[in-house]
Amino acid sequence: SSNEGELRNFTEKMYNENLIDVFQTKNKINYKLSVIEKDKKMKTSSEYLKEANALVEKIDVEMGIDRHKSGKAIFIDVRDSADIASTGTIKGSLQIPRGFIEFAADESTPFYNKALSKDQEIILVCGAGGMAALTGKTMIEMGYKNVKNVGGIGDWEKNNGPMDK
Repeated sequence: SSNEGELRNFTEKMYNENLIDVFQTKNKINYKLSVIEKDKKMKTSSEYLKEANALVEKIDVEMGIDRHKSGKAIFIDVRDSADIASTGTIKGSLQIPRGFIEFAADESTPFYNKALSKDQEIILVCGAGGMAALTGKTMIEMGYKNVKNVGGIGDWEKNNGPMDK
């Protein structure tokens, strides 16, 4: 009947229009995603370091030695154990590698280091200062409020900072 033919034509027309809408929508989405990808720039190590240095207070070695003498700050060497074994570290410091700090600083993990407190002054050291800055940024983002970077262990030792060998 003519009603069936009209219904078939109408159904085919709607189907084709919907397919066109679907393809147009898909093309718009793909275009927007490609624009977003072009705008999204991958960070470089220097950009990460710049962000960390802007966030983490840098103190000079003399101030670090004074804070050490006061006994009120926690010192953390964030280098790996092989580096610490070859050079020694700050006397009485915790040794928590940068790659493990998220676990040691998180109270909800079984690896939490109970010597850490979010309100206590924490002073970080590494080989040259970069890893300490990056670790400090992580700790601040985890809620630690008083994190500082004293730089590299070589400067600490040259300035007669107390060492464990």
